[in-house]
Amino acid sequence: MVGSGQLRLLAGTLCAYERDGLAYELQQALVYVDDLLVVGNSMKGINCLKSLLDKEFNIKDLGELRYFLGMEVARAAQGINICQRKYALNLIKDTIFLGAKPYSNPMDSNAKLYEKCGTVFKGPSKYSRIVGRLIHLTHTRPDIVYSVSHLSQFLANPTNLHYQVALRIVKYLKNEPGKGLFYPSQNNTKVKGFSDFDFDWGSDLDTRRSITGLCFSLVTPSFHGRVRDKKQSQGPQQKQNIAL
Repeated sequence: MVGSGQLRLLAGTLCAYERDGLAYELQQALVYVDDLLVVGNSMKGINCLKSLLDKEFNIKDLGELRYFLGMEVARAAQGINICQRKYALNLIKDTIFLGAKPYSNPMDSNAKLYEKCGTVFKGPSKYSRIVGRLIHLTHTRPDIVYSVSHLSQFLANPTNLHYQVALRIVKYLKNEPGKGLFYPSQNNTKVKGFSDFDFDWGSDLDTRRSITGLCFSLVTPSFHGRVRDKKQSQGPQQKQNIAL
């Protein structure tokens, strides 16, 4: 395949390229075990890549992408919505009572967490498992990124207070488990940057360092809670799966 001059393996991503004057076509395939996710800026190039992959590996084309690694994708004329509703509901079910009262924010703004606060938590693996699942959820939930990142600093020696904050984030998810990212079909391609830092200097009580955050985006998605509620069912498959 590489010898055909159409494909290149780059940093674990399979790329296909074709030169047509000054216009370039780029296709990429994200590989996870036996699942492939193909994206690109040309349907002609995508179909060519799928044909080459099918010739080599005998793949099965599942059509447009709807579910991949816990992420649910809904398409509409207005744009594409990506969320992790099913993943969030499973996390809530496995962690807290479904009847627990939800919180309006992921973390108390006045809370000051540090390494030695509270008493030693007797189930560190349980704490690590919850934080790990929350980290995966941050792909589509930027509203919990700071809180989850803060809790991940205490994975080595968690305390009961760290665990309570982790449960609070899960209870916060109960408000809108289907909240996610919406990428509109009509969008201005502009580079936007944001920065934030603590004005009290040294808000980290363990290291006395200040916290600074930077974020840059080329196409800015909106963050909202509307999502298509659609059950997904898949049976056992013998061939490799591919979704566009």
